[in-house]
Amino acid sequence: MNMFKHVMRTVLGATALAVLLSVAVPSAARAVESQALTINTDDLEAVSSPGRVQSVGKVEVVEFFWYGCPHCNAIHQQLDGWAKTLPADVTFIRLPVDITEHDEAQQRLYFTLEALGRLDLHHQVFVDIHSNKKKLTSASAIATWARAQGISTTAWRNAYNSSATKAKVAAAQAAFERFGLNGVPVIVINGRAAIPAGNLDYAVPRANQLITQLLQQ
Repeated sequence: MNMFKHVMRTVLGATALAVLLSVAVPSAARAVESQALTINTDDLEAVSSPGRVQSVGKVEVVEFFWYGCPHCNAIHQQLDGWAKTLPADVTFIRLPVDITEHDEAQQRLYFTLEALGRLDLHHQVFVDIHSNKKKLTSASAIATWARAQGISTTAWRNAYNSSATKAKVAAAQAAFERFGLNGVPVIVINGRAAIPAGNLDYAVPRANQLITQLLQQ
């Protein structure tokens, strides 16, 4: 993943990871993880500490991204379109991460949209940051942006500052760092194989291949 230029940070700890769904990964899910060892991933990067981030679905696909990343901006719509075509037994999870150590506000932005049922604005965030050059880097700037989207200021602030949002931010960062990743966009299949997603002509077919193999096990 040396095609990306990013910063590594200290692992937040395994406890925060479980907060993502507030459940531990059961033995059945861990059995699925062990099956992945039979898949040929020689051309991919193995994660440093394998393990799924949740337990739903036979196969888990996690996209790590950062709103400020130009590569993420370039591919996110195509990647979202692909995610909608995944089989029913595949769980797709999108997790925002802090790349520059100043990106927590944008992590909170994503999880607040999720909490308020407004992920329809996910694409608009990219547009406003990269095309409209809006500096959505602080809580106040983001609150102003949210109000312009027709979201109640009170509802926004309550969700943005909630303990649930804070826990999801910590869990997402913990997963990214536990995997030993240092760049975005990247896709992690079943908590084991990391596929750099800057080139979807490679990433999507390779991910499809792994997913198909895992579903057949």
